[in-house]
Amino acid sequence: MPPTSLPDGETAPIRNLILLSTRLGPAVATQVAVDSGDVVAVDVELLHGDTIRVVSMYNPCNERGKEVRYLPYNHSVSTILPPLLALTAASSLVVVAGDFNLSHPDWDELVGEPDEAAEEAVRTFIHHDLIHYLPPNTITHHHHNTNYRSKPLDLFLGSLRAKDRVVSCGLANDLESGSDHRPIRLVLALETTTYTPPPRRAFRRTDPTILERTFLDAISRLPTSPLLTPVDIDERAIQLTDALQTAVSAATPFARARAGRVVPWWDKELAEASRTAKNAANRAFRLRGVAGREVEVEFAEEIDEDAPSQPQSTTLPWPELHECEVKSVIMQARPFTACGPDDVPNHVLQLLLPLLLPHLVPLYRASLALGHLPRSWRNTSCIVLRKPKKPDYRNLKAYRLIAFERCIAKGLERIVAARLLHLAENLG
Repeated sequence: MPPTSLPDGETAPIRNLILLSTRLGPAVATQVAVDSGDVVAVDVELLHGDTIRVVSMYNPCNERGKEVRYLPYNHSVSTILPPLLALTAASSLVVVAGDFNLSHPDWDELVGEPDEAAEEAVRTFIHHDLIHYLPPNTITHHHHNTNYRSKPLDLFLGSLRAKDRVVSCGLANDLESGSDHRPIRLVLALETTTYTPPPRRAFRRTDPTILERTFLDAISRLPTSPLLTPVDIDERAIQLTDALQTAVSAATPFARARAGRVVPWWDKELAEASRTAKNAANRAFRLRGVAGREVEVEFAEEIDEDAPSQPQSTTLPWPELHECEVKSVIMQARPFTACGPDDVPNHVLQLLLPLLLPHLVPLYRASLALGHLPRSWRNTSCIVLRKPKKPDYRNLKAYRLIAFERCIAKGLERIVAARLLHLAENLG
């Protein structure tokens, strides 16, 4: 998580980040809005209703050098940290860590008289009941210029309530990366609310026999009454979706969880060959779709050649939906494309097509006749993707929303699109 705020004018460098494990899940951690480019805070939900606020900060050092162009000396400790701690819930655990760029006898025994900024920081720590987790005099900064002595500039502090959760806190030599600051590891004994992603089904291993048998049993209980109102359409769509989901549950196993590198002999050359083959398959599929449109059913009205010429009607021809149209759009769809919230892919619709058509065609016809899309088909599954190479990911325009519709609803959408294309090409 980057900072939520940066100073106006000249772009300041982002000097602080918090990286969250994907195991926490999107609902467990919430970023706290902080009016600083050098401080990042996040609230993590724990079990039994507890929370912990983790604050990572960079405190601008002395007034010399180019840093003064961005933020004044000691800005993070003097201006940002006190209100952030004051707004923290009293029941929340607190951990504050980062590069404080301050020297004080409390953590550096070689310091004689601390400056006012360090004294102000100590008063802030005492006021909010923060204690040091990192042992005093732990050298965390080695200056590139050997004329300057090494100092303990990085601090790890936390609330008294969190002290009982500390397993260890010290230098992490295994994380050395060549920086002038030493890596530090804090281990806390915490129980977070776990996020378990929903299991995915292996549709390529669907058993067609079980699928057909289960679906046939499910649709035997579907009503056959005509669909005369939007309410009838909504109810029939739900019943048909339930039948499809019942068949999928019986015939399609869950995918096995992958851990680590599954195929040890897989290398970059094979990965590149795989990408090339997939791109070729995608091009072939698109070309097949173009060829398929050339042989689609033509919609034409019967014209009596002997009848006197009539002025051209403004009503466009829209014949009744034919079964071959439905069959065409279902069979031309990608079988394993991402499906919507019903978790019924095109592959299942294609396997069940002979049994599905007698129920799907009347539903499509009624939907077109009444101009009503079933309400349950309007739901979509959405994911948010970052657009690459954007300068600021706090801007909503730096993200792209991808919506996955139900495959059974996209079939009707493709039928309407094909008909409109035909009318546009032939009637202008």
